[in-house]
Amino acid sequence: MTDLAASAGSSTGSDQFLTMLEVFVDPVSAARRIDRSAPWFVPVLVAGVGAAVIGYLLMPLTVQVMAMNPPPNVPPEQYQNTLPMIEKSMRIMSLASPLLVAIKLLILAGILKLMATLGGLDVLFKNLFSLVANAGTIIFLEGLATFAVIKAKAADIQTMEDMMPALGLDLLIHGQFSKPIQAALHFFSVFEIWYIVVLVVGFAALVKCSRSKAFLLTLPVWLVPTLFMMVAAMFRS
Repeated sequence: MTDLAASAGSSTGSDQFLTMLEVFVDPVSAARRIDRSAPWFVPVLVAGVGAAVIGYLLMPLTVQVMAMNPPPNVPPEQYQNTLPMIEKSMRIMSLASPLLVAIKLLILAGILKLMATLGGLDVLFKNLFSLVANAGTIIFLEGLATFAVIKAKAADIQTMEDMMPALGLDLLIHGQFSKPIQAALHFFSVFEIWYIVVLVVGFAALVKCSRSKAFLLTLPVWLVPTLFMMVAAMFRS
């Protein structure tokens, strides 16, 4: 943690912003900058505050859609009485988003550190945290895109599925698939695929290994969330 605090202080403002921008189009150059100063504060701030704002702005519509779709095994009156509590919990979660985003990134960096150690690679934790923080701004862009689509179609949204617009493979691949497969197709949005590519290329450049090895070592970072979504969808079915 002291390494992270030191890197936040040593990184110049230009490094913070340039790394965040470079990671979108040139992850190799971003990795070189990360190796020098490990900037992480600005991308964590942008992603955390952005998630809080998006969650807060979508909260009224989310509660409205939930009110329109009560669970089949819950009496309508009882469900309506729980909605204020649900809305309060959502407000708390929105306000806690910056902290939750930071914790998520720390966990991802920890997973990468473990995989790098198992792969015989020596890399600083603060550099891995900087990599996942900067690459994570791509996921923030996905949140912005989702927000824009939902607001544009707000009048037509009737179900919680409508609150999860297709942004990736589920746009291209159609058919009667099981819910776990549908969840996996939805997970691999154009932004998620972009994020994986940036993470693999950036990791390879940072630790100086082949991209095939980087792909294998970064696999848990996106495979575990995919499996989690598939299992969750299976229970919903």
